[in-house]
Amino acid sequence: DVEEDVTVSVEWSIDEERSSKAEFKDLEVGEKYIFVPTITEDGFGLADDVELPIITVAVEEKQAAFEKSVTVDDVVITVTADEGVFPEDATIEARKVTASEEKEVEEAIDEVRDEEKNVAVSYTFDITIYDKDGNEIEPDTEKGSVKVTFKMAEIANLNLETEVYHLEETDGGLNAESLGTSEEASDEVVVETDGFSYYTVEFTYGELQYVFPGDSRVELTTILDT
Repeated sequence: DVEEDVTVSVEWSIDEERSSKAEFKDLEVGEKYIFVPTITEDGFGLADDVELPIITVAVEEKQAAFEKSVTVDDVVITVTADEGVFPEDATIEARKVTASEEKEVEEAIDEVRDEEKNVAVSYTFDITIYDKDGNEIEPDTEKGSVKVTFKMAEIANLNLETEVYHLEETDGGLNAESLGTSEEASDEVVVETDGFSYYTVEFTYGELQYVFPGDSRVELTTILDT
């Protein structure tokens, strides 16, 4: 008897019965694909007690290379980024702005906010990323994207619209930019950004009035029903 190591060609194909789809395309999170081999080399086959291996591919959500969180007054702030955007040993810090800073922030947001929106409450945070030596750093967005998640109870209130603003220092003062809104039944909002400084999470409601003649009475339940 002679034993010899040889390379045998095989062809991989999807086991349709055990896979999510018949083709490996248009992938969605949660799908699974089973690939089985078939020997294509002439003159070779399988012995009765031999099985070829299979390949199982599970489609999962891509995990961020960088993910750090900080909690400020029950608000959880999380920064996630692709690989290379931040050093692995980078850290995150956040604080609520002072009264004087908040006044400047409000003036900047007033310039860009829709006039029909009424502010119920807002929160402004100064978010900073540091390297291992304690130096303030900004993301390298050429390497990938950066997202900031704010988690707080008010976001789940569907009577309010959530909007996030990013504010940057310019020669003329603070400049506000809206990063997006949320009206979903969730307690968090996620926005994509390219830098760090002030962030404002603002909750607004639309214009709604109930008008009735002066010197008259009306049940409060009537107003609320309307």
